[in-house]
Amino acid sequence: MLEKLYRLIWKPVGRPFTYILRDSWVRYEILWILGLLMIGGFLGDKFGFLNVLKYEGLIFIGIVIGHVWWGAKHILGQKGD
Repeated sequence: MLEKLYRLIWKPVGRPFTYILRDSWVRYEILWILGLLMIGGFLGDKFGFLNVLKYEGLIFIGIVIGHVWWGAKHILGQKGD
């Protein structure tokens, strides 16, 4: 059911968002790394490093983003089904 919902969301775009994110990572890797470091620095400064680690939502987001790079082989410009 969730797969059908996800497919309805990305069909108008023409490609799954995971493929778009993966292409973006390959093309702009240094910007992604710098951006993630800046976000981590901001959150660590604002809430304290140990408190940031307690946010289960951040861990969940990391797991979801990690799945973008696992699984199917990366093909630049890959289309969906």
